Amino acid sequence: MNFIIARKKLSEVINFESVPVEEYQDKYYFLKRIKSIFPELPEKKILGAIEFANLKVKFPGKKKKYINALSFKMFLS
Repeated sequence: MNFIIARKKLSEVINFESVPVEEYQDKYYFLKRIKSIFPELPEKKILGAIEFANLKVKFPGKKKKYINALSFKMFLS
């Protein structure tokens, strides 16, 4: 999938989420939402990307930075 298209789809999902996603139930729900958009990605990779983005973005509301970290870990590393 094109990286730019993937970031756009992630930004649509994150518009309804508060970031970083830290609570267990919120992570699970967020994981399932991302998995429904990108079914080809394994859940372990998505969860690792969520953890990576949570470490990179400490302050709530930094959605663009969160999307960049999440998409980087999911598609480029």
